[in-house]
Amino acid sequence: MSRQPVSSQPTHATAALEPPRHLNRDDLRALGRARREAVPRGRLAEWSPDGRQDPVKTLKASNRSRLPGIVPIRIGRMSGDPFAFLRGSAGVMANDLARTPSTGIHVQACGDMHLVNLGLFATPERNLVFDVNDFDETLPGPWEWDLGGWSPASSSAPARSASATTSGARQRTPLPRRTACACASSPT
Repeated sequence: MSRQPVSSQPTHATAALEPPRHLNRDDLRALGRARREAVPRGRLAEWSPDGRQDPVKTLKASNRSRLPGIVPIRIGRMSGDPFAFLRGSAGVMANDLARTPSTGIHVQACGDMHLVNLGLFATPERNLVFDVNDFDETLPGPWEWDLGGWSPASSSAPARSASATTSGARQRTPLPRRTACACASSPT
């Protein structure tokens, strides 16, 4: 197997990157620093809706492969609060994250990273391991995609309990409801 030289430049989000196994620890650190210079942490927060796919069309497209009888249930759950919307709209998030900067370091990403999808497991040796426990959205991709999904999902989960009014009724966030209702109201 011939080794390709490892570039310090980030790759496109969908390009596979062979791990640089022939590099020593110092070389790996230098490579990491070079990639961080090419894609500084601040760039990971960059996002623009310019050229974005319509989220309603994306949700409708994802509904075409589902059982027709459960689509209204899904939409109803998604319209409940921001956290439920984010959990049900992985395709929208994937489309958004695919257009964000990446260092080119690829992992087997969770694809649905939030606090509820982390937990403890017992190994065959009876040790407890803390790790991801939901793999139904997993895919190879940049590590930044899990970070990009973690931030909004993790910040909306605490907001669910904090959004209750003094009477105990939960306030609804308009954006998820509008998007889910638009998805439900027009034909696929």
